[in-house]
Amino acid sequence: MLVYGLQAASFFFGITAIAAVIINYVKKDDVLNTWLASHFRWQIRTFWFGLFWEPLVA
Repeated sequence: MLVYGLQAASFFFGITAIAAVIINYVKKDDVLNTWLASHFRWQIRTFWFGLFWEPLVA
């Protein structure tokens, strides 16, 4: 829930997205083979996509 909150806050304060992705990478091994693994993968991909897509469309 913390990571989702940080990602939501990143719409207003971009730095929170970096904190969220760091937490995802640190906790990634803890959720292997659980239903949360797909959520972590989605959150990490969303971060990288947003990071590289935003400069292209701005």
